[in-house]
Amino acid sequence: LQREYQGCGAAAAGVFFTQHTMHTVHVGDCRVTRLRDGRIEALTQDHSLLNEVLSMNIDLSEVKISEASMRNIITRALGFKEERVVDWAAHDVQPGDRILLSTDGLHDALDEITIAEIVYAHPHGAVTDAADALLAAALEAETHDNVTLILIEA
Repeated sequence: LQREYQGCGAAAAGVFFTQHTMHTVHVGDCRVTRLRDGRIEALTQDHSLLNEVLSMNIDLSEVKISEASMRNIITRALGFKEERVVDWAAHDVQPGDRILLSTDGLHDALDEITIAEIVYAHPHGAVTDAADALLAAALEAETHDNVTLILIEA
């Protein structure tokens, strides 16, 4: 490990499929989202200070740190500590489901409604066009982070 990278970590998300089951793994603030039957559903939760504070039912009005800055503080990452705590879950998958893996450059720039509208504006089988449209919309929104996304159709 080079000294200049000590203390740095990486967020990651992945999926793999077995018959009618999709397995998700993630750490940090990369997300896995399922789009099905006109709906959008987050399958992962960011490992951020904001989510930890919210899970403790703390009134944010009493917290001195702004919500925006807490969202960007990752509490789990690959390479940050020797121990890696990665979330894993199994989900059903149906033909036609669209699975979106994305970095915060996408989901910070576009809300869930906008993401769903863009994806559903493209017919089944046109995931490349939908992915290109998501990327273009995030860049047009002048995202403040890198944008990486994978869109899969089951």
